[in-house]
Amino acid sequence: MKVWIDPGHGGSASGAVKGSRMEKDDTLKLAKLVKAAFERCGINTIMTRTTDVFVSLKDRTDLENKNNCDLAVSLHRNSAADSSACGVETWMHSKAPASYIKWGEDVLKELEKVGVSKNRGVKKGFTGDANSDYAVNRDTKSPSMMIELGFISNDKDNGDYDKNLNAYSEAIVKACCNYLGAKYTENKPATSGTGSTTNTGTNGGTLYRVQVGAFENKENAEKLRDELKAKGYSAFIS
Repeated sequence: MKVWIDPGHGGSASGAVKGSRMEKDDTLKLAKLVKAAFERCGINTIMTRTTDVFVSLKDRTDLENKNNCDLAVSLHRNSAADSSACGVETWMHSKAPASYIKWGEDVLKELEKVGVSKNRGVKKGFTGDANSDYAVNRDTKSPSMMIELGFISNDKDNGDYDKNLNAYSEAIVKACCNYLGAKYTENKPATSGTGSTTNTGTNGGTLYRVQVGAFENKENAEKLRDELKAKGYSAFIS
């Protein structure tokens, strides 16, 4: 199995903005976690971008088409002039079958379990035009979905996003695995090992923290972190 993951926007296309916060940065952070979670579950992934670069919509969908993907997920954040607008929603093709709609509903249900300000439901077509479609749904071959994960214009949604980023990624992957008929494997943090620094565990035992590398290039560090997470380890960059 292979899943196409699309972090919305990038490079000169910042997407929605609030102050110094940009949609392109939020979607890339989430996409990397989604990628690691899929790969931990034994599902191959392909990303439209892994850094802050501009990628045209055509190049994004062409990548999906030529890789014979089983699923396509595009990650976005919403925005509105009214700062009270909030919540999560999924967008499907205007002619999406019932199975796609159920998939979209499952993603929203899993996100609700984590905690969201509002479930805005599954939507079809294009904002303001139910007979048109977003390119990520129109021009991809596999079952596709665009997820609008909270409003960047809403402070509470931003707070939830930052607090629940890992859990949101797991919720998305869990629902997608269910749709694909694949086994979802929980991310179980490592609880022991060998190393030079120690901490006291919650039950009073000693826990050992392991450092596995140091890099001058942040991208190399992020790659190793994602590989460790894909194997079920708790990993972070300091």
